[in-house]
Amino acid sequence: MKRLVYCIFLLLSLSINAQNQFYFDETVSQKSVEKNLFYTDDSTFSKVNVFTVLESNIKWKPYYKDLIKEEGTFWLKLPITNKMMTTAHLVIGNSNFDFVDYYVPDINGHLIKKRAGLKRDFENIDLVTSPYNYADFYIGPNQSHDIFIKVRNTSPNGFQYAPLEFSVSTWENFEQVKSSRNAYSLIFFGAIIIMTLYNLTLFFLLKDKTFGYYVFNNITLIVFVGAQLGGLNYFYFQNSYYHDTVLLVIGNIQLVAYLLFTVHVLNLKDALPAANQLIRKIIIGYPFLLLLIFVSEELAVSLGGLVAVFCYNYILYVSWKVLKSGFKPAKYFLIANLFYYVGVSVSMMQIFGVLPNLIWGLSAMSFVEIGTLFQLFLFSLTLGNRFNKIKEALANELLEKERIKREEEKNRSMLIEEQNVKLESEVKKRTAELETKNKDITDSINYARKIQDAILPTKEQLASTLNQHFVLYLPRDIVSGDFYWHYHLKDETQDKVFLAAVDCTGHGVPGAFMSMIGYSALNKIITDFNITHTDEILNALQNEIYLSLKQERNENKDGMDIALCMWDKKNNLLEFSGAQNPLVYYKNDERIVIKGDNISIGGHYEIDRKFSRHTVDITQDMTVYLFSDGFHDQFGGENNKKFKKSRLFGTFDVIHSSPLIEQKQVLLETFFKWKQTEEQLDDVIVLGFKLAPQSI
Repeated sequence: MKRLVYCIFLLLSLSINAQNQFYFDETVSQKSVEKNLFYTDDSTFSKVNVFTVLESNIKWKPYYKDLIKEEGTFWLKLPITNKMMTTAHLVIGNSNFDFVDYYVPDINGHLIKKRAGLKRDFENIDLVTSPYNYADFYIGPNQSHDIFIKVRNTSPNGFQYAPLEFSVSTWENFEQVKSSRNAYSLIFFGAIIIMTLYNLTLFFLLKDKTFGYYVFNNITLIVFVGAQLGGLNYFYFQNSYYHDTVLLVIGNIQLVAYLLFTVHVLNLKDALPAANQLIRKIIIGYPFLLLLIFVSEELAVSLGGLVAVFCYNYILYVSWKVLKSGFKPAKYFLIANLFYYVGVSVSMMQIFGVLPNLIWGLSAMSFVEIGTLFQLFLFSLTLGNRFNKIKEALANELLEKERIKREEEKNRSMLIEEQNVKLESEVKKRTAELETKNKDITDSINYARKIQDAILPTKEQLASTLNQHFVLYLPRDIVSGDFYWHYHLKDETQDKVFLAAVDCTGHGVPGAFMSMIGYSALNKIITDFNITHTDEILNALQNEIYLSLKQERNENKDGMDIALCMWDKKNNLLEFSGAQNPLVYYKNDERIVIKGDNISIGGHYEIDRKFSRHTVDITQDMTVYLFSDGFHDQFGGENNKKFKKSRLFGTFDVIHSSPLIEQKQVLLETFFKWKQTEEQLDDVIVLGFKLAPQSI
């Protein structure tokens, strides 16, 4: 059945009147075929297929352009003859109709269906070339065919930026136009993006609005050309239906950007105030024109076209007026617009058939892009002049600032010189006063050091009870917050030696005051209270400090840490009690550490909490050490860290069997080698002595 229908199709093709036949030969690259088209408005054929159309006796009418504005389904017919001796690969296309079905012969002469249409999604279109409806087909040598086209409009077609009437071209011409269009578009986008980025940089550097409006103008052009090439259709709408509406909206926004740039680059506010006011009123009115697009596109196109034509011609006039007034950069601006108008004019003449479809391989859109590039390049020259003026203004401003700065510096120098003379005299006077006061203070502190040294045990006192001993005493300041205490209690019934290393709160003068209080309190406890056990001594010292500093009535928390021992010679016994600080002794080369209680003397303490008493039998020779925290808390070494107790104990391990005078020397060298150039952080005290059993 289908073969029969196709035979009828061939016979009908041969019976076409010669005057309505479209003849194709080597001289044709692209040509309109609307005068060769026929259509039928018989509604009975709106829902039939092409085979029914072939079998029916249809009264065909000549095609007319306004058919695109009508809603409904129509069949079109194009009789075409290939007069060449070779098979022709052709393309038929137009820019109208929502849905288009082309029934065309393939390379084997079989009738096939190819789909297109503005509202048809790209995935359902055979030859996607947004925003046009194309289909390719083949006609053998010296053959004739009827091309049947089923078109359907669901709504009347409106404004089209670059309408394409029904035309036929060779496949080679179709590909050449497309390649040329893509190549020039790529050059266009590359050049305009470079100019945009360059001027965007200048905008951020100079903070000049004119460069910002130039960038805004370029961005709208990029979007416009990208949309015209179908970019938004491919990536957003998925069909071509909204193509020209989007171009209309973007085109109006681009014109606003162009007007804003014009106002600023020509400095119309000062050069031509009346023109400035008129253009600004047009800019303010453009949002209403954009809204009109969605109310009446036809009215918006007519009104917008009139406004655009007026604006472009008015700006030519304004550019000339500004140039005549002596503003030389307006020359580049005027020439730039002339280039753009030439490009647009050539493009429109190509679109409407006045000029060939391709000139030097350039399509209509390519001429628009070339004109725009020349326009933007010359705009850049205009901006270059503005940039030079801004640089000149900035240079003058910098020179003026430098002059003012030098003047201010000169005045300031004179004022400073005058003040220096006065100040020098005043400084000398004050310096002398400060030196006197400083000397008085230093003398007072040095005298306090003498008093502090006077109360400390003498070498003779220590030697009278301890045959072998050393005292390493390194105050951080002139006076010290650390002190060592010695007391010998001997009568007919007892022979006891007391020794303590005490670390008072603070150092310097405050610490020295506390050391005086502590020293006096310890003596008082032995002599007045007759207390001799180490734990009871510390309990009594706690109470004395608490009462002396009235700590029950204020926030004072001063006090001291202490390591206290008592050597009972008659009983060969060593007692120890400590407030935070330990006692270390060696017997048979074994190190033994007795920790002090975790309680400090002074501050707010728990009344019920008492100090512990530790006893050691002296049955053989032993070396004993008492010390404050100043030695092992000192920062230094390669990594500037604390010396730490473990390192101090390790030093004791090495030196405990050596003569005590050598032990002191090793400790001194170790301390200063560790400290190096670091500041001493606290007072340092280390006591070392040897004990041996006493014969009773």
